[in-house]
Amino acid sequence: MPPPKSSEILFWHGRYLRQAGWTRSLRLHLYRKTGLAGRRRVLDLGCGTGALAAEISGRCGAAVFGLDRDPEALAFAAREHGPAASWALGEAAALPFSGESFDLVVTHYFWMWV
Repeated sequence: MPPPKSSEILFWHGRYLRQAGWTRSLRLHLYRKTGLAGRRRVLDLGCGTGALAAEISGRCGAAVFGLDRDPEALAFAAREHGPAASWALGEAAALPFSGESFDLVVTHYFWMWV
């Protein structure tokens, strides 16, 4: 499936938020199991419109980074969530970060687009 276009960003953001509601209890469990509260640098791989990155930012003191290949989704994330995360354009297969840049990498919506 191709990445969303400008006219579809709000549709996809709403869909992501609905799906996040379905998996909330699982995410909270995983946050505890992975020690999210003690992490320093977290990457949300395939962040889309930034919903998960913003949630993580609000739950811990880590520097959160959202990476996505769609510039329109990243622009929306920056407008919607502002400084909750640092937003980066890039591909999962060729990360624009040096090795061991993060102590936790998460993904939620990425697999929809693979």
